[in-house]
Amino acid sequence: MSSGEVDADQIKWFENTISSLKSIDDKTISEESEKGSELRRRIIAQDYMNKGFSRERIERELKKSFDAGTDIDDAKESLQNNLDFYTEKYGEIIQHGQEEQRKAKEAVRKQGEELKKSIVDANDGIFNDIGVDKQTRQKIYDNITKPVAKDDEGNWMTAIQKYRKEHETDFLKYMSLFYTMTDGFTKIDNIIKKQVQKKNNSYVANLEKVLSGS
Repeated sequence: MSSGEVDADQIKWFENTISSLKSIDDKTISEESEKGSELRRRIIAQDYMNKGFSRERIERELKKSFDAGTDIDDAKESLQNNLDFYTEKYGEIIQHGQEEQRKAKEAVRKQGEELKKSIVDANDGIFNDIGVDKQTRQKIYDNITKPVAKDDEGNWMTAIQKYRKEHETDFLKYMSLFYTMTDGFTKIDNIIKKQVQKKNNSYVANLEKVLSGS
């Protein structure tokens, strides 16, 4: 199980295991048959395995139990031990998952605050350099964070996510264009300078026409 994620299959396994253990009653565990004997062996062995016993020690303990004729009582005790063990582990997994979800939500909240601060409330940086007003900044932030539509599975998407889903090729093209022109998003001035230079060239060309006409 990776950090920040609870394995649904693992949770299901624990739930099925606990359910199976609870379904074993005294009559079943005390059955004097090959099937009953094998069940007791598995229950006792699992108990010892959960306690960290080696395979060799488990075999010795099993032999002592069956030779002494205490296998039924031992199996009943081991059944409860197994139930306690898996119930505790199951609780730990659920608690871990809840804690990781709480951390993930907190991380998202903080990221949202930092993002808003860097876009809407920033007093320096690219938005000031290129003269982006407050209203446009808010729209930029909303396009990243505000749900506007649902996908085929019913999950909400922001405007950016929606555009990417519907125009994947264009999204990648423009993203790569901006990434390349800014040297990996590190030199935003590259774009600003190109626009300024383009305008200056246009002014110069117009001035030359005026002077030539004069």
